[in-house]
Amino acid sequence: MVHRLSRASSWLVPVLGLGLLAGCDSTAEFATLTPADAQRPVLVIDWTPDTTWLARATVTCAITANGRPTLCRLTHLVGNPAFGPVALGFVRSVIFETGFASGQGKPIKSYDFKVGFIPIDKFAPPLQKAEIAYAPDPTYPPRIADAGKGKVDLTCDIDPGGNPRHCQVSHITGNPAFGPPALRAASRAHYLPAWQHGAPVTEHARHITLYFTPPVQFPGLPGPAQNPSPAQGYALIDTTPVFYRGGPHYPSEAAYHKQEGAVLTACTIATDGTLHHCRALARTGPASFAFYALAYVRRQTFRLTRQGKPASAPYYEIVQFTLDKNNW
Repeated sequence: MVHRLSRASSWLVPVLGLGLLAGCDSTAEFATLTPADAQRPVLVIDWTPDTTWLARATVTCAITANGRPTLCRLTHLVGNPAFGPVALGFVRSVIFETGFASGQGKPIKSYDFKVGFIPIDKFAPPLQKAEIAYAPDPTYPPRIADAGKGKVDLTCDIDPGGNPRHCQVSHITGNPAFGPPALRAASRAHYLPAWQHGAPVTEHARHITLYFTPPVQFPGLPGPAQNPSPAQGYALIDTTPVFYRGGPHYPSEAAYHKQEGAVLTACTIATDGTLHHCRALARTGPASFAFYALAYVRRQTFRLTRQGKPASAPYYEIVQFTLDKNNW
């Protein structure tokens, strides 16, 4: 099962115009308004003069390889000073895709994030629900490969930091063994927190549905079982930034024709942890699956060592394309 994430998430607002800070003076009109008058903050690529900003802030952070902002500080603020701590807290709560800034999926020493606040829509509900930022796929239980498809319905509380808490299984369709991996996947997800009265709040009893699809086998061909293992003296750690772990893009034509399939990919892990010489060894489904599967695996990174030293080795991965969509 593959959950697909768009890099242009709804909380990242792309603006076509370039830095037109002159002309964005509407903020001055709202100097007396507070974060309670604003919707959940949004990250913007650049300011646009046709948007009514209650406040505009720039937060400068370092970003770890796992996409966590650290060492954040407020470097610029236009508007009520009360928006400063809110902007800082919002940026710290987000797991970023490090490739967004560096293009390489590596730690970033310094990056400026522009945080904008817009007025509350009087017609909108008072609570803005949490938005999914990172959604890992559940792992199909390896000992029940013949159990077919299934799904698990869960409920979680999403705390003000965007973390799932108190997750519980409410219903299982299919094998009961789907329950534990569904709980693990739900607990590892990350959200932009729910927002109310100018502050993050807990969203209670968020409903989540996760789907399970049996892994595809390619008899007679190498596969994930041949990847570097401790038995061979290797230590393999996945260092892919969290926002890259959502799965490949699903070709629109294949989705329209309701086509499913899988691709067995083979790459070489270089000593710097990147993947090279990637190719598709076998596939089921249309040829476009191979293209998007290779694009997906190439953006992954690892830390591979043997006897404590950086190593290089073959790496295999089966990328599945299924039409069931996880509902976060």
